[in-house]
Amino acid sequence: AEDRELAALARRREVLESGTLLLMMSVENYYLLARAESPFCEGEKERLDRGARAVEEKLDPDGEEEDRRLADARIRLEAVGFDVGQRMMERVALDSCAFETYLDMVKFVCKDFWEAAFGKQVNVLMTNRRGLFVLKDTRFPLIAHVSPNITSSSSARNVSDFSLFPAGVVCGALTRLGMKCRVVADVSELPKCTSSIQ
Repeated sequence: AEDRELAALARRREVLESGTLLLMMSVENYYLLARAESPFCEGEKERLDRGARAVEEKLDPDGEEEDRRLADARIRLEAVGFDVGQRMMERVALDSCAFETYLDMVKFVCKDFWEAAFGKQVNVLMTNRRGLFVLKDTRFPLIAHVSPNITSSSSARNVSDFSLFPAGVVCGALTRLGMKCRVVADVSELPKCTSSIQ
């Protein structure tokens, strides 16, 4: 019996490590694809002279094209997170039994899945018992490196983009368990991440 338990633990550890590797590869792949789709690399953008920038502003004075590209990138980032969440949940929930309630599903995500995906468990889980769940992670690993002293609105908006991927991951994981939901993550208080599941 002890040998079976050790084998099961070794198998679970192997599954968790491969899931974390898949998560990191997906994030890296997203950033590489986004960079490849960009019309200029960062160094070339900086080398554009003022005349070329003036021409760009005349062609698109409101920046609508850039806004559309950013919105598309945000949607893709959340979709990549959704796909990664579904794939990781398949691996993490291999040995788990069927869940009876949504609360059981969310508890599983807070403990086992969150640890497999982000290296730690959720600090706080709250619910109103009517289908709203709030997950709080006081030191979220994906944004722990971001400085909490953000002053400009564009920087704050860029930091909020860090919440799109994890929100997609959690939504994909819960969808794989059979819970249709919408996940909104808030990273306004760095390095804290608050995810609302409806």
